[in-house]
Amino acid sequence: MALHPCRECGREVSSEAASCPHCGVKAPVPPLPVPDIGKKWMIGVPLVLLTIALLARACGGSDAGSYTPSSSPAPPSRPDLTAAVLFMDGQFTVRNLDSYGWTNCLLTVNGDYSYTLGRIPPAKGATVGAMQLTDDDGKRFNPFAVAPKNADLRCETGGERRYYHAEWK
Repeated sequence: MALHPCRECGREVSSEAASCPHCGVKAPVPPLPVPDIGKKWMIGVPLVLLTIALLARACGGSDAGSYTPSSSPAPPSRPDLTAAVLFMDGQFTVRNLDSYGWTNCLLTVNGDYSYTLGRIPPAKGATVGAMQLTDDDGKRFNPFAVAPKNADLRCETGGERRYYHAEWK
């Protein structure tokens, strides 16, 4: 059971509630559609990345290793997670696209608001109501007042801390 903002009044309601105990609206938490990510993604994405790497190496010549990206990548000791972080209807959905499970995940939105998730098995996801995220002072994230601009996800995988970053416009 998770708490989510009511679609009518915005106050926290159980995801299993038939009606909001605060305003009485029926089905206060509509189910979030989870995108179907098939096996083709597990094969296609690595294949595309490999093709890009080979083309970059073939076309790059002696300068292939001198490119500096405009944004800071994750440190080499912390390989990126293969993930998706979606925001829709006042909820964040974190999808594990890796072939292994994650534990002790910390979702941080706009650099200030965070929420600790439990275990996320491979090819599964977790949903977090936006108002479950809090800053250091306990203030809740209000998606009606502040738009989510970015999300950072840090999880443990086999004793190693890994990272994912998403941005929205």
